Amino acid sequence: MYVDIFNVMKTIIKYDEEQYPVIYLRYFKDKLMYIGETKNKYTGRPFRLMDHSPVDKVRLLKTSKIHERRQYWEAVLICKLKPEKQNPNLYLNKLDSSHPEKIKQKRIKRIHKRYYDVAKKIIAKGEEIKLLEETTKIKGEELNKLFKRSNTFKQLKERLVNPK
Repeated sequence: MYVDIFNVMKTIIKYDEEQYPVIYLRYFKDKLMYIGETKNKYTGRPFRLMDHSPVDKVRLLKTSKIHERRQYWEAVLICKLKPEKQNPNLYLNKLDSSHPEKIKQKRIKRIHKRYYDVAKKIIAKGEEIKLLEETTKIKGEELNKLFKRSNTFKQLKERLVNPK
């Protein structure tokens, strides 16, 4: 009897080509041991076996692709749930520095600085153009004076050469 094993097998995990960021909670005997974050759950970091940190259950929480937000929510969970293998006091600074509002403020400051720099360059170019216009205006006036002098010189020369 021949059985086609490819028709019997089912897909357990469907792999995406995109990355799948998660925050993972590692449990051992129903006690929370460790909380971490990774940019791709398929790399195996949540399921890694370690001697110093046994695990029998892993819980995955889908999260943002933005690294700062993942770190913020990891720190929030660590401070609230207090896993056995981590010190929540080490994550209090992360909570303050990587708060979404502070990240937003930093981004706004960067954008403002960028626009300010561009505006400074545009103003400098405008001043250069204004200076160039003024110098061309002065040069134009000087050229007009020279032209008038040359006309008077031509008229004088014609009178001397062709007296009436």
